[in-house]
Amino acid sequence: MSVVGFFEHLIAFAVIFPWVLFRRKDQIVPREKKDWGLFVAIGVGGSALGGALFSISVEKLGPQLSTLFTMLQPLFVLGFAQAFLRERGSALFVPCALWVVANSVLMSLSPETTGAIENGTFSWEGCAYAFAATAIWGGSTVAGKALTARYNSTTMLFWRWIFAMIFLGTAALIHADSLGAWRDLFTTSRILSLLYLGVFAQTAAYWIYYQGLRKLPASLTTFLELVYPLSGVMLASLTSGEGFTFWQAFGAVNLVIALTLLIAVEYPRAVSPRPDGH
Repeated sequence: MSVVGFFEHLIAFAVIFPWVLFRRKDQIVPREKKDWGLFVAIGVGGSALGGALFSISVEKLGPQLSTLFTMLQPLFVLGFAQAFLRERGSALFVPCALWVVANSVLMSLSPETTGAIENGTFSWEGCAYAFAATAIWGGSTVAGKALTARYNSTTMLFWRWIFAMIFLGTAALIHADSLGAWRDLFTTSRILSLLYLGVFAQTAAYWIYYQGLRKLPASLTTFLELVYPLSGVMLASLTSGEGFTFWQAFGAVNLVIALTLLIAVEYPRAVSPRPDGH
């Protein structure tokens, strides 16, 4: 996994490096000492360590039960954003946010997931890995929001990819069983897959993400991020042929209502000028 991640981020770095070299080189050096820590948080934490921990969780719990924990990410973001960014929402925000999270969890409770819980076949160690990954991703969202106030999206990606590559490359070299995986990647199909992941799933997707995060509070952005795990749950249910249970359908309908209400109330507040004119 670390080998694939390393090459994925190496390709992403190669995509943005020419732009940074010729257009952003005067803006590339972090302006404050604390920014180094924030860049490490989004690179090592958000891109590398969080993904590595989640992959271990998937091996121990399976993809559907591991995804269940990612639905809790907004709770971490809300806590971190209030503590470090002083973000505050309307009086409706917290109740609506809890409504969104509750229905996200409900929607992810597939028959396979509930069966594992009832039979006790799931791994507590896997739960701990998934929980840690979710907390790290929540912290990465808040760290990224703090950085958008001082850096453009390209600069943020530049440092994110560098720190991610250092971590993933070191991890791949430490584990001897990963060395053979380097040779296995050099096939046409896998190279094409890595190009897609590096260019589109990493560079393009994260550039767009940071453009949005620049304009919205982290506490609102985190609910839009739920589209990713929820789409994974939907695809898993459809491809498995199991379809949706009544409670999953109930959760999906309530989730759409809750998200619509949350965005309708909070988005105008997020983009409206503040009293100081900013």
